[in-house]
Amino acid sequence: MVSTPTKVTGNDSQPVSARGLVYCQRRPPILNTFRDSRRPHRSQATVLTITEGQLIELDELVLPPKFVERTLNGIVVNEDGTPEAGAVVWLKERQYQDSDMPYRRETDSEGRFSYPVYEGIKYSLTANVDSDGKRLKQSAEIEIVITSNTDPIKIVLKKAN
Repeated sequence: MVSTPTKVTGNDSQPVSARGLVYCQRRPPILNTFRDSRRPHRSQATVLTITEGQLIELDELVLPPKFVERTLNGIVVNEDGTPEAGAVVWLKERQYQDSDMPYRRETDSEGRFSYPVYEGIKYSLTANVDSDGKRLKQSAEIEIVITSNTDPIKIVLKKAN
């Protein structure tokens, strides 16, 4: 017997419940509109309406595995290979059409940066250097899919057009 409201939990899922309606969604902390490709989108899910005291027999609820967090490390360099301190590096999740805004980081004094990312997800990276509202240098966009042994990424800046 299910009484309302009901919460479904497991792994790192976030329970969502409303009177008479139960579904479970899962999102990595950094990506607010992320959908796991290993399961159907909510629009393809079966919605169950449960009334007070109603008994429903369901197959076992199996949640997808937890996302594996990795760290993406990289360096931003100029065309001559010298590191660029203070460059802005943009990370954008590219796995889905409804992806979030890009995330922004500045490189340290040695041109290095890092981002928390998730294994199996496609991202794009770009970097730029601005001064007084003008773009001085920029990189080409780099697309990567995160694996268990992601090597550091090198982003090369060129003079802006």
